[in-house]
Amino acid sequence: MSAGPRQSKLFGASTPDHCRLMFLNIACQVNTHALALNNILNTVLHIAEFESTVDECQQKLPAHARWLRMAMTRE
Repeated sequence: MSAGPRQSKLFGASTPDHCRLMFLNIACQVNTHALALNNILNTVLHIAEFESTVDECQQKLPAHARWLRMAMTRE
């Protein structure tokens, strides 16, 4: 008989509670990384939308500038 607690083969955990805690810790870390990745992907989508809006504004800007010049010369 061994004198110490029985060691689990999973991560060297010595008790079922220790195994559960280690599993929860790993699950929380995975969840944290998943949330971080989701935030990055959302940011990239917002940047793409922003760039699209900027491109649209740049395309419309000459027409607005012409309209403004015409409006100013009329007065």
